[in-house]
Amino acid sequence: MARKKTLQGAKFEIKKQIVRHLIEKLRMYVDGGNLIIPEGISLVKVASDLTGIPVSSIYRLKNANPERYKDQRKFGKQGRKSKITQEMKNEISNTVVELWKEKQPAASDVMKKLQSKLPGQIGFTINTLRRVLRKLGFSYRKTTKDRSLLKNKPYIKSWALDYVLKKKEFEQRGRKGLYTDETWFNTADNDHYGWQHKQIKQTQVKVKHGQKGARFIVLHLMDENGFLKGCDVIFHDKDPLEDYHRSMNAELYENWIKFLVESNRIPSYSFLVMDNARYHNRLVKMKPNQSWIKSDIIAFIVKECDDIQLDIDTLKSRTKVQLLDLVRNSSFKSAYAVDEILSQHDIEVLRLPPYYCELNPIELAWGGLKRKVRKRNVIEQDVQTVKDLIYSALNEESDHCKGYVEHCRKLEDEVLVEIVNQELNEIDFPAYDDELVETSDESLEADDE
Repeated sequence: MARKKTLQGAKFEIKKQIVRHLIEKLRMYVDGGNLIIPEGISLVKVASDLTGIPVSSIYRLKNANPERYKDQRKFGKQGRKSKITQEMKNEISNTVVELWKEKQPAASDVMKKLQSKLPGQIGFTINTLRRVLRKLGFSYRKTTKDRSLLKNKPYIKSWALDYVLKKKEFEQRGRKGLYTDETWFNTADNDHYGWQHKQIKQTQVKVKHGQKGARFIVLHLMDENGFLKGCDVIFHDKDPLEDYHRSMNAELYENWIKFLVESNRIPSYSFLVMDNARYHNRLVKMKPNQSWIKSDIIAFIVKECDDIQLDIDTLKSRTKVQLLDLVRNSSFKSAYAVDEILSQHDIEVLRLPPYYCELNPIELAWGGLKRKVRKRNVIEQDVQTVKDLIYSALNEESDHCKGYVEHCRKLEDEVLVEIVNQELNEIDFPAYDDELVETSDESLEADDE
């Protein structure tokens, strides 16, 4: 639109110069006697006849004031100046961030919040607010799960801080870091981009709508030197239309862990990083909850909570809520099946904090594996061929595992610095008082004398 207006302005200037030049030449010829114009016909009329431009347009071009049109362009749409100050723009940005902690804000929500915070100071419409929001970098689109807000929850930050510090402690003590996770791959999954020719048919996977072929589930273990040999489990998922997590279960995962430790495929004096999938966290000892009846809670306290020194009659006199509080504050800790299996071989378990999957380097290896298999899965392959492609990609990804681990260590340092800085910003330090410092220095000198 701006380019169109620029071209229109340039054409207007050219026409104006042509008309003025033509009228000056006609006047010069008339005054020199070289041109005779009948009486009653003006030079503007002659210029109109010669150029084909209407007389009214000739007059407008002849008498056009450049400064006048310059002033008009200044107040055009492209030159409109915003009446909203920078302080108000900052307030709008802060308001949107505040609203995200409560709900997904629309422009009307932002306007209501601003009016309540700054009564009588909002002199713009909601359409102006939308324009300002776009200029500030906001866009109204489909929302996704914002992990940054979830990570700011106190218990998540505490978990992340404990994870980073505990991992660094394990590494300083010489424990070897191991990383495990699961992923999936469909036999009909391939790369959709590549150089193609109009007259040459490319052979690629042809899948009907809603069908993805057979699905494999890949379970593996890696360290900074690559994927550990003999630790892989790749099996065919019988129900590829469901979420692949439903095909995994605690029994399968625990049997795999038992096989690895009993066959010495996992080195002792190491630590194993895993996420919080339900089949990783099957409890063998769990604390009672609201669904338990009172008699069962009392029996649990008597059997498991040695630090609660209360007799049966006293426990029976307490309510269920009071009993649950006693258990919650006791020294009893829930026990996981995987932890008990690994602890027998001096292997610690380190669980990732929620929403921090990027701290697990095996996630980067899964991404590289899928890219490689998709690139090579260019024709409709059978199950065994795709399985061979997965094994080949696993061997290649082993060369990059050290870089993945180093990358995650850098992310851990960033998480540590970010959480510590947030905690420091929330502390109200006392104001610095020069007089108080001088007085204390003088008192120290007096004491020395």
